[in-house]
Amino acid sequence: MKTIGFPISHKENENRRAVIPGDIIKIDCPNLLYFENGYGDVIGYSDADYISAGANIAKRNEVLKKDIICDPKVGDADYLDILQNQSVFGWIHAVQNKDITEKLINNRLTAYAWEDMFEKGRHVFWRNNELAGEAAVMHAFQCFGCMPYDGREHKYLRLDAYQREQLLDEYPQSGVLIRRIYGSEEFIKDKEAYCLWIDDDQLALAESIPPIKARIDANRIFRLHESKDGQELAKKPHQFREHPMDAEKIIIPSVSSENRYYIPIGHLGADIVISNAAFALYDAETWLFGILTSAMHMVWVKTVGGRLETRYRYSAQLCYNTFPFPKISDSKKQEIADAAEEVLVTREYHLGKTLAELYDPDRMPQDLREAHERLDNLVESCYPGYPFANDEARLECLFTMYEQMTASKQ
Repeated sequence: MKTIGFPISHKENENRRAVIPGDIIKIDCPNLLYFENGYGDVIGYSDADYISAGANIAKRNEVLKKDIICDPKVGDADYLDILQNQSVFGWIHAVQNKDITEKLINNRLTAYAWEDMFEKGRHVFWRNNELAGEAAVMHAFQCFGCMPYDGREHKYLRLDAYQREQLLDEYPQSGVLIRRIYGSEEFIKDKEAYCLWIDDDQLALAESIPPIKARIDANRIFRLHESKDGQELAKKPHQFREHPMDAEKIIIPSVSSENRYYIPIGHLGADIVISNAAFALYDAETWLFGILTSAMHMVWVKTVGGRLETRYRYSAQLCYNTFPFPKISDSKKQEIADAAEEVLVTREYHLGKTLAELYDPDRMPQDLREAHERLDNLVESCYPGYPFANDEARLECLFTMYEQMTASKQ
């Protein structure tokens, strides 16, 4: 009988686990299964849960000595070099990666590739593929703001400052249904704009307020006369097309002046709505804001991003998804977060000034410029080749990392 080792993947953000305790009771000879210490922690299972199911818990070096190594991302594993005359079981992707193929051959490893397992013409792991596809779509939506889908002229779900004030004067209870909304222009120029933001459990309250009910009813009719998508959305005429859960978010203007050295990116609270006229990253940490508002990211945007006339046009596909950034420690993330917070606090010192004014290259306050420079220095220190003499050196580093990043995915 062969033993099976289950190591924890060291690939960033890889939290899948091959076996959970509830499945072990279906397996013959669970005493032959060896799980690395803390294997189930990330999904809520303790070592004691695995032991109770009949399996073993062992140190990583012990797990990697077993006859068969089972790891969902075994093809990207950092331990392939030390395995000898063993079997590996997981997503291998050896066909797409020459380096992995050579390691398998040189170390005399037998590979059982999940991607090549089919039963009656159907991929054995078809549900995993479905979940991956669903997650990709959800992530794509997280990079965009929310579309009102309420008529460009009528704006049934949107309010200007006067309409908001009038509604609040007549119906004070409507305050919980109204939120500030930002697109690119509203954010950069601090233009007042509001919207109705109604959760499903607030619908009864919304419909008890006559002017809000009239807007909802009118929006239902508008959507019913639109495309098939609109007709489907008519089932929820009180909400934007996207209605994400409340969370802090990063806003990235989709268009920004080419004269600015930095695109004015923001870190907003959970009670703010970002429209589809800007990009949004939900539940984003402050250190990520620091990376995106850095000169390093700006150099990348200038080079790979699009243009609207001469202005920078930010793209999630071209700018955000492709941006190379090295893996960093939690302590480094905290340093970047602290420096990013300093940028945000420094902006607040200049009350009454819009971001358009603050980031005008001829009028940018010296303290804000210095806060950005400190942040830039921290971000750039994460990259090989730091310090950089100029933007050309920064780009050379970024494109070298991009080539390595794309080659590892082939």
